[in-house]
Amino acid sequence: MNQAFKTLFVNLVFIGSAAAFAIPPQVDHNFSLAIGQSTTLEGTGLVIKFTAVLEDSRCPVNAFCTMAGNGRVVLDILDLGGLRYSAILNTEEEPKNTTTKEYKLTLISLNPPRTEDKSIAEDDYSITLRVQKLISD
Repeated sequence: MNQAFKTLFVNLVFIGSAAAFAIPPQVDHNFSLAIGQSTTLEGTGLVIKFTAVLEDSRCPVNAFCTMAGNGRVVLDILDLGGLRYSAILNTEEEPKNTTTKEYKLTLISLNPPRTEDKSIAEDDYSITLRVQKLISD
């Protein structure tokens, strides 16, 4: 199997769960992804996939907490050059963002909010992200 075919196959498997957005997500705009969902950012070739929630110790909205707690998620990122990155981002702790060669990705929120009386099923999670173009010299 030649290298070009292998790269195409890996990219298709990665993108396989691509989100069907009415308006594709854009740089400098917030957008949401459900767990397991991926999308290509319009005009960038950047593919982002929300793969897992590693931690959800956020303070429930109907509770009094002395600390905010933290949500920790995993993103898989594929850039136009075919480089694949994995990033672990947090809602309260650092790091809250990651960078590729050309872009900065920031975790805005983990949803839904926690409540004291209801647990969140893994399939119910989504995240809100913002991607910004890095300024080049």
